Amino acid sequence: MSSISLWSGGFQRKSLLVIRAPVSGLLLAAGGMLLAAAPPASAAVVDYGSLSFTTNAPQSMWGNGAASILDKSIFIGPEWDTDPVQLGGFVGGETSTPAIPPIQITPAIPAVYTPAIPRKQITPRIRKCKWGVCITIPATYTPAIPRTQITPAIPAVYTPAVPSFDIDTTTGGQVEASTAGKVGLNFAVKADAGSVNADVTFDTSLDVPDVIDPLALFSLTGNSAFADMPSFDTNFPQLQAKAELVMGIKADLSGKVCLTGSCKEASTTIGFVDSNGNLDPAVIELISFNDDDENGVPSGKISILEFFEPAAFQFGEPIKVLGYTGAEVGNVTVHVPNLATEGELDGGLLTSSGAADILELKLDLDGIAQTAAGLPPVLGTGVEFGTEDIKIVMGYDLLDIEFGPILEIIQDFELKPTLMTDFAFSEPVFVEGYGAKQDFLSVPFAEIPQIALDVNQSVDVTPTFWLDADFSNTTRLGIDGEFVLDVLKASFALEGLGLSYDLGSLGPLFEFVKRFDVADLPALFEKTFKMAREGFGDIVGDMFTLSTAPTDASNPEPVLANGVAYLQTGSPVELSQELAAPTTDTFSFSFDYQFLTETGYLDVFLGGIQLGERIASPGQTNGFLTFSIDDLNTAGYFGVGADLTALLKFVFDGPTGSVLLLDNVEMTGTTIENGNFDLAAVTNTLAGWQGAAATEAGIVSAVTLAAVPEPSSLALLLLGAAGLFWPRLAQRGRTAAGARVVA
Repeated sequence: MSSISLWSGGFQRKSLLVIRAPVSGLLLAAGGMLLAAAPPASAAVVDYGSLSFTTNAPQSMWGNGAASILDKSIFIGPEWDTDPVQLGGFVGGETSTPAIPPIQITPAIPAVYTPAIPRKQITPRIRKCKWGVCITIPATYTPAIPRTQITPAIPAVYTPAVPSFDIDTTTGGQVEASTAGKVGLNFAVKADAGSVNADVTFDTSLDVPDVIDPLALFSLTGNSAFADMPSFDTNFPQLQAKAELVMGIKADLSGKVCLTGSCKEASTTIGFVDSNGNLDPAVIELISFNDDDENGVPSGKISILEFFEPAAFQFGEPIKVLGYTGAEVGNVTVHVPNLATEGELDGGLLTSSGAADILELKLDLDGIAQTAAGLPPVLGTGVEFGTEDIKIVMGYDLLDIEFGPILEIIQDFELKPTLMTDFAFSEPVFVEGYGAKQDFLSVPFAEIPQIALDVNQSVDVTPTFWLDADFSNTTRLGIDGEFVLDVLKASFALEGLGLSYDLGSLGPLFEFVKRFDVADLPALFEKTFKMAREGFGDIVGDMFTLSTAPTDASNPEPVLANGVAYLQTGSPVELSQELAAPTTDTFSFSFDYQFLTETGYLDVFLGGIQLGERIASPGQTNGFLTFSIDDLNTAGYFGVGADLTALLKFVFDGPTGSVLLLDNVEMTGTTIENGNFDLAAVTNTLAGWQGAAATEAGIVSAVTLAAVPEPSSLALLLLGAAGLFWPRLAQRGRTAAGARVVA
């Protein structure tokens, strides 16, 4: 994802003007909205590299969508793979003896000991004292006698353990066999209704301004050029068919012989198998029409058993017409058109042309001369060698002069690729030529309209690239003439069993051929259409970010300028606001207006009562004028009582494209919200006002907001020119007129 910072530094407020008479009414001629034009600034480049658009499937040369292509094969016959069948068998088998655990014979005998005798006291301890002298006589003991082993311990006695062991007594023999096969007829058909393949690659980048001022038009400049030579190729409708004999069978054999567990095995596979032992049937072509030759190109031939080509009738081979003397007087050749073209770049356009013969009619002038003169066919005849059943036929021409028309199919193609871009905006933005904010825009990449952002707006933009491909197909018949002179040529064929096999030809030793255009017939098919978008697919580019410069922290809501209400007809346009009754018995009402066209008229209503007379365009463009009316009775328009209101409504109508500007709506004794269409309090809506334009479907469209341009930043036009140019641009992308604010 590419993320580009499109602002730097702090926001510097600009003084914007609404130009008044007599020089007021100057507009941005190149725009579809009255927005401030951004001053030139350096641009960041979003490089999308090479975008390649290649048809993901052949497309139709006759209309929008994929080409109808049939490639189908049908097999008639059995196909099997049997389960193995076993013959013979085995007796005996593998057995195991049971394991024998150890068995105890004698028990274990423990050792015998004499008991231990502890010591015993014989005399007690005596203490005697006389004349202060004490004597202690210790006690006496018998000695202790420890235990003594009399007999040793004897362990238990066990029989030894006997482990289990296997015995194989398998004896006998067995054979196993299985078969698989495929035998029958296979019918295959291929059909191409006429297809186009295209490959177009663009080197693509997008210039995005580094700094974007709020409510100012700026450009996203798309740059693209062919990265590689674009190409396309066409294939004329083709039909191919063939019938094949499929024959294949295999057998899998295996055997095993055993004698008391000693075994030998063997296996083999016989029949139609490949190197891995899989079934590989033989395929024998019985008959085919227009099958591919060794180069993979449809041959336009009928073949039998892959090598016999019937001489009696063969596509692409002349069928002789003989006179009563046996001399050839003409021939007819029927071709299977194999017309393929490749496009070449001519400026920004890819073109290709091609032609293929369909039918040749030739008069054999030397044969006709012989027939007319009653001469024997000395200039050309045939000679046969062999038996009646099998023979070689040799035909020769000493002199062969042919002349006649050729009917051909001619195709001319043009492909005009245009790189398109769908922009998806994370938030709605102003777009030149659109009345309302847009969150989606689909345009040619090289023709991106100017856009504008609100104050402190940050928008993520995701582009999706796709190819708009205009394809033109002109298919017609043409008639050529051809003169052929051959000297000494011969042909050989093998005939037998009702079949004829072409052995080849010799000569001519001298040949002169002249082909020339006779006439091009009216087109059989002529159409220009758009190739299907889905036929190429879309490419989603990296997202980038557009941001307006942040406002000064000390003044986060700067006053940009007063605006003007921009009203354009297509249907009646209304701009209204509910007003509280003035605090005075009488009041005054005024507003400024300017017609940008020579058509249109304005009616003003308060509480359903018209104020003054209808204001019509003076018939020429003019500066701002002031409508003012004084001493209006409050009760007459608002009634009598407390908390009363009345609806102030401007209704603008006239021929489609009529344009009117309103500004400075004022009334004494009450408050009109945003009467000067101040942008400071407005974000995408017309604060305080309600706007409506009824479409043909009766749907009410919203009123949007735009900015007044600075005179120094614009190429200014005279008001008359602006009034003529703007209505055309403003209609683009809208179904009906709308009212909007421009500031």
